[in-house]
Amino acid sequence: MLGRGAALGILAPGLLIAAPIPAAAADGLQDDLRTARRLHWAGPPGSRPGPCAEYLAQNPALPIQLRDVTSELAGEDEPLSDARAGVDIAILVNSALHPSITSALCAYKADLQAEGYAVTITTSTYGTPAQVKAWIQGRYSIGAEGIVLIGSIPVAWYSFEGDEFPCDLYYMDLDGT
Repeated sequence: MLGRGAALGILAPGLLIAAPIPAAAADGLQDDLRTARRLHWAGPPGSRPGPCAEYLAQNPALPIQLRDVTSELAGEDEPLSDARAGVDIAILVNSALHPSITSALCAYKADLQAEGYAVTITTSTYGTPAQVKAWIQGRYSIGAEGIVLIGSIPVAWYSFEGDEFPCDLYYMDLDGT
């Protein structure tokens, strides 16, 4: 699993989220997990994810195209504080969305740098969940402490008891545990 205090954020029209476990259930958690609430879909009102086959038909698997745009964003790179020197936050942005959010990304990068983080921003076009995960694993292996995915990023699907649904947990499991 993603470790060392890392964060993974995904901005998407909808995603599966885990609801908090009620306090009563937390007290006896080791005894009875049946009271834990199930994952539920959170997206625009009335929306639901379509079937996996529909998604794959609309989003064919093409080789991923990555481009580092960190230096293209306005603003000087801030010096790192001693407390967080070398701590990297890697941001992956859908290349079609990138031009419309450049100013917000510049502000976000500046805010993170003011807190002492090193920031890298990469755009992506196409790709498969496995290719995105390989990018995440690569960033993590060279010291990334946080990964932020923005926009339409290839979706991993999960199947359980006959239901299939998009699941971002695939990107969080970096070592198979």
